[in-house]
Amino acid sequence: MAVVRRMFVAVVVALICASPLSAQEPTGSVRGRVVDSTTQQPIPDVRVSIEGTRHGTITREDGTFLISGIPVGTQRVRVSRIGRAPQVQMVTVSANQR
Repeated sequence: MAVVRRMFVAVVVALICASPLSAQEPTGSVRGRVVDSTTQQPIPDVRVSIEGTRHGTITREDGTFLISGIPVGTQRVRVSRIGRAPQVQMVTVSANQR
């Protein structure tokens, strides 16, 4: 019985130690500025999201935004605001880069 208990404890410790390593995927950040295509004026309060993820934010008064923790690779950034047509742009996210 003691051998089984020690083996169980060893397996649990191994799983706990391995979990953070496997869960740490490389990530980067996406930052930018949303402006009106005609006037080039910044647009505040625009929802910016990474499609297929839970990552997103709202633009500031100057139209800027920053989303961190984005998986590395090609991502679809979607911007939307009531009264305006949504726009999607492809971006490439690199590890530890903006």
